[in-house]
Amino acid sequence: GTSEAASLGVAILAGVGVGMFPSLQEAVSRMVKISEQIEPNPEGGKQYQEAYRCYLRLYEQLEPLF
Repeated sequence: GTSEAASLGVAILAGVGVGMFPSLQEAVSRMVKISEQIEPNPEGGKQYQEAYRCYLRLYEQLEPLF
């Protein structure tokens, strides 16, 4: 994997733009290497749901200040 996914995406688009690759699909298949697959954690989703509900409550209370 790469920690610079945005840079890789720009490089892919540039490669297609200058004609190095005939298509985005070709560029991706040649430049992107999947090193691991990460499965979603359903428990994590529950935590984010609760954090989002908290955010909405705080937003309602703080909105009049702005």
